[in-house]
Amino acid sequence: YQRRVHGEETEVVATQVVPVREKGPRGMTIDFHVGRTVQYSLLSGALGGAMGYEWYTQIIPAIFGSDASLKAAILKVLLSNAIYLPLGICTIMSATMLLEGVPASQFSSKFRRDFPQAASAGFAFFFPVKIAMFMFVPEAFHVVYLVIFGTAYGIYVSYMVHRADDELICDDSN
Repeated sequence: YQRRVHGEETEVVATQVVPVREKGPRGMTIDFHVGRTVQYSLLSGALGGAMGYEWYTQIIPAIFGSDASLKAAILKVLLSNAIYLPLGICTIMSATMLLEGVPASQFSSKFRRDFPQAASAGFAFFFPVKIAMFMFVPEAFHVVYLVIFGTAYGIYVSYMVHRADDELICDDSN
């Protein structure tokens, strides 16, 4: 294994054995926990649905009405991504850490490490999803639509939150 540090490659001696579950792209090994991913995805969908119901059925329509134009959709998405998405990510990450028994003393370090990537991935993932939703999906189905996509996003966030502190990159240049 090699670790990339500021563009330089250095050898790393593993101090912990990580179980290999399956092979990833180009034969790289990845650690994938199906149970944890299912738990996180269901939690993401359930909390996202509960939180999103009020936001997408009451608050957004009260502010913008039922305008389905591209301009209105962009404004709705920008507001949603600025307020709702960060709150949702914090809620889901906190609930997951509580369920997994992570000590409260470790919450802030995990948030500092994982929140920026989760937020940027969320903005990138949900921007086109929400544009399509606000323009083409009937308002009555907004929450169901987002729960489906939120569950898929939960799979990615599950992997990201549980990755090793020092990511090891398999040398696949051979």
